[in-house]
Amino acid sequence: MPIIAAHNLGPKDGTPQIYNGFDCGGTIEVLPKLLSVGGANADLMYGFYRGLQGAVLEMTLRGFRVDPLAREWAINDLGTRVRAVHQFLNEIVAPIWQKEINYRSGDQIKELLYEFLGIPPVVRYVKQQRKEPMDADALGKLGQRHPEIAPITQAVLTCRDLDKQKRTFESEVDVDSDGEMRMRYSLNIAGTNEGRFSSSKSTLGTGMNMQNVDPRLRYMFIADQGWKLCGIDKEQAESRWVGFTCGILFNDWSYLDACESGDSHTAVARMVWANELPWTGDIKKDRLIAEQPFGFDTYRQACKILAHATNLMGKPETLSMHTKVPKHLVEQFQNRYFRAFPCIPRYHTWIANKIQSSQFLVNHFGMRRDFFDRPESEETWKAAAAFMQASPNACDIKLGMWRVWKHMGLRVRLCTEEHDAIYFQFQETDDELDVVRTAQDHLKVEFDLGFRKFSVPTDAKTGWNKGARWERDESGNIIDKNPRGLDKPGARR
Repeated sequence: MPIIAAHNLGPKDGTPQIYNGFDCGGTIEVLPKLLSVGGANADLMYGFYRGLQGAVLEMTLRGFRVDPLAREWAINDLGTRVRAVHQFLNEIVAPIWQKEINYRSGDQIKELLYEFLGIPPVVRYVKQQRKEPMDADALGKLGQRHPEIAPITQAVLTCRDLDKQKRTFESEVDVDSDGEMRMRYSLNIAGTNEGRFSSSKSTLGTGMNMQNVDPRLRYMFIADQGWKLCGIDKEQAESRWVGFTCGILFNDWSYLDACESGDSHTAVARMVWANELPWTGDIKKDRLIAEQPFGFDTYRQACKILAHATNLMGKPETLSMHTKVPKHLVEQFQNRYFRAFPCIPRYHTWIANKIQSSQFLVNHFGMRRDFFDRPESEETWKAAAAFMQASPNACDIKLGMWRVWKHMGLRVRLCTEEHDAIYFQFQETDDELDVVRTAQDHLKVEFDLGFRKFSVPTDAKTGWNKGARWERDESGNIIDKNPRGLDKPGARR
């Protein structure tokens, strides 16, 4: 390898080889310093994430096979939905602006929001230059700051997202040499602060983010010829990790007990509204009771959404804006939620104290995150709560995924990982129930405290395409809409 006297080079003398050499040399010098900060676990976590490269490379090279006919249906469906949302957007805008709006045009949206409606702009400074972007982040902030324009900003974002998916399915699906269509993508192993993968286009610029495909369009992704798909996801994982953390910290296992009751959302509803509803003690009967209306939804769904957001230190004003549940009902829920589970506000206080005293946290797997923002800021505490809730789940699913890839590589082909779930395919001639049971065993990561064992349970489904088999129609009836979709292992077709 040649030695390059970089100190003698001018700004215009560099080459891509020299630039890449500095990239590699700089990170080699930094790595030992980073590993020394994290202690003994740092090398373990670094080795773990390096070990994921084989499984990730295999998934990104394989991608998903695509059903050409289903792809055309999906493209038509997306086009119909884009037109419907765009029409809704114009019905909102035209009466006040006297003209229609192009959701793709940032200039038109700025003219409407900033000049005509007088909304204060979202400003960024890039290389000391003032910018007024109209991207998803800016529109999201505008909708949060000014709820009166949230229908407009949300409609624009929805149109853009649907249109982007439509264009991706139209142009970014590769055809292999054997004539099969495939959707490939990339996974970034260290793409997020919480340890999750991030997903985007493939290295060749094709495909899309496979972790964010509309559930109504997943039926286009199918198993290879002679193979069958299996999806296994962790059930109520993030809530269980919060309950496990509260048990470890305060010896208060009430929240984890509720999560492990079989239906955590109904169990939480029973504790929050203990005296208001006629609970029976039978979880199945109580679920029907919990499905009674609350605000714009049901008691059970409110517990599912509001409890998750409350665990992340969400405030009533913010939760009301996002969930459309009136603020006074959110306040009522949180007051009762905290009385039912006093470990949750104690947990929030513990997080705030840790950030202010040491500015780092370590999850149950030994992953450390340092927080460089202001330690007294509530936004920093919320980021810390998100880390303690999401990062152990990320480590959990990735360790299980690696075990499946390592020990079942001759029986299964990994397809993708989606935060709390993995998808793989197995041969149709194989023993389906044994494949699923073996994969679930590998995905089980158990903590044994001596007096109590903890692991996040999994739920498995199999089928020949990635969409759900069953769906509720407008009347609430369950219909077999996608017969080749994912269903319980061994289900009759």
